Amino acid sequence: MLHISNPLLTLAITPNGTTLTLEDRRRNVVWTLDPQTSGYKTEPLGDWQTDPEFTPFGPGTVDQPAPDTLRINTPVPGGAIERTFRLLPDGVEAQTVIRSAAVLRVAHPGHFIPDHSRLELLIPINQGLILRNFGDAFLRRDAKTMLAMSGCLTERGGLLITQETPKDCWFIWQKRDVGIRAFHEVIPGAVEGWYPRVARIYVTDPSITAIAKRHRLRLIERGHFMAWPEKIARKPILKKLFGSLIAFIGYNRGRSTDYVASARRLKSAGFDSVLYYPVRFMATDLNFLMGGDQPIDLSQAEINALQACGGLVSPWAWTYETRDTGTDACRHTFRTDAQNAFISHWQIDENIWYKTCTPYQSEFARSQFAGPMSAMDWVHYDVNSVRGGEACFNAAHALHNRAPLSARDDDPFVGELLGPEVNGNRIVSSEGFNEYLTRFYDIGSNKYLPTWGAKQPFLVVPLTDLVFHDSTLHNSWELHTYNAIPCFGKLTTDSRLQMGAGLPEKKAALDALYGVPPLVFPFGRQYGWADIATCKTFSFEISLDDAEVQRALTAALPIARLHHRIGQLELIAFEALRDDYTVQATTFADGTRVVANISESPQEVPDHGLLPPNSWKVDSAS
Repeated sequence: MLHISNPLLTLAITPNGTTLTLEDRRRNVVWTLDPQTSGYKTEPLGDWQTDPEFTPFGPGTVDQPAPDTLRINTPVPGGAIERTFRLLPDGVEAQTVIRSAAVLRVAHPGHFIPDHSRLELLIPINQGLILRNFGDAFLRRDAKTMLAMSGCLTERGGLLITQETPKDCWFIWQKRDVGIRAFHEVIPGAVEGWYPRVARIYVTDPSITAIAKRHRLRLIERGHFMAWPEKIARKPILKKLFGSLIAFIGYNRGRSTDYVASARRLKSAGFDSVLYYPVRFMATDLNFLMGGDQPIDLSQAEINALQACGGLVSPWAWTYETRDTGTDACRHTFRTDAQNAFISHWQIDENIWYKTCTPYQSEFARSQFAGPMSAMDWVHYDVNSVRGGEACFNAAHALHNRAPLSARDDDPFVGELLGPEVNGNRIVSSEGFNEYLTRFYDIGSNKYLPTWGAKQPFLVVPLTDLVFHDSTLHNSWELHTYNAIPCFGKLTTDSRLQMGAGLPEKKAALDALYGVPPLVFPFGRQYGWADIATCKTFSFEISLDDAEVQRALTAALPIARLHHRIGQLELIAFEALRDDYTVQATTFADGTRVVANISESPQEVPDHGLLPPNSWKVDSAS
């Protein structure tokens, strides 16, 4: 074996480069790079459920270009792959350079196996998951993750893997008969082909908190973290975010809803600050119906009245895609693929929307804020965060120099779209939580409902909040409100995990634990699918007098008040107080500790007695 060491770590590689180990001497853990995931594929991505295993890297050569560095050069079809590993004080930097047009996918760096039995994996999907070795086999591949990392946990130590070049990257997580694994694979850029890929591997203490905090530190080291005080200094309106109710009021114009009277009633019920969305549609074309209704478009008098009773108002910024009206001006902004074809992305009834190139979205948004959207206090962009930067081959686009735009080069354009240069002093939200974009926007979304159980394979944990609670709010998707609704928000499963609308007490317990504000659909009108296969729609109306709304608001009010107290603070610790995760606790930077029972039965909690189902308590800050 070839070895390099520092006071904490020893990196060892066999002379032919086929085996790599990383020894954490402080915690007495040896991590071995799994040969089944340390490899490449020459097949394009097809049906990922039947995707073949990676071809393991075969014998190659190993050299030592610097005292702290080992390098492996491995022949592959059509060329070679060079992998370089450089020791860091508490980890290793791994760089992969692919010199082969025949290779289409490469594990980067792969899955690591500890030298003792118990292994749990930290998965950066939605707010975060722990994957345990229970349940049936499955395979999942995600193109978008909330954080560009993954983690491994054993009894003695933890491992964090960060993707330093996270574009053109897939995340694979899997349960097999022989165990669980999770790792990233990289693919060529659509414009630039292969480019050097970098990851970092850090050893940590054996806790979710330790892995999350090392990832947070890495973001700070890179200058990719912006805390609330800095954000508030550039956008003072953010002070109004903390302690607010987030109120989704539907895409459709209500037929019987009195928006002003309903907002005044919310104010009287104790909600002093409410983020209403949407009150208008910010889209290039509004000549379409949803379930037979026109898009919501409150009058200026209605908007003034909502603001007068503590409301902050937002449009639905539907800039990511544009309805095809057939005009040259409309089609000029469309994103195109490598064959110069427009890319369809959404359909309602007979209307089709096509992807819009990002710099043209910013151009449109600026014009809207200078005109019909000037009164908006905040803005919610549809799917820009979850999609991130994407390639565009439209040669007519002067805003990217009439040359192909890579996904990597589009990321700064998305940051500009969501940042203060376009939006001014407005709170900015977008569907999806995106690590890269947290410096630019303020609210991301998409969360699972909590899980628990002694042999539950998927345990939901506050990974994003452990990293970003004092920087960026992680909300639920707009239709996954505290109150149940009859459309998109129906309770559904996603790879055996539940999400949806309803269950207000359970969501309140989770939001208290995470220190985030409540989301309710208190009144308004919305469309849903009558037949999703044909994109046919219907619509429905929600009233403040609905029993389900009143139940949701009862659960929401104490959550909003708690968020006013702790919303700007760092979440410094998370722990499961029972092995089955029925009772969990979080601690914030001022010492506030929240304990929640997220199960369906009462649970005995030390120092708290019997905690009812779906309930929470707060320990006073010391």
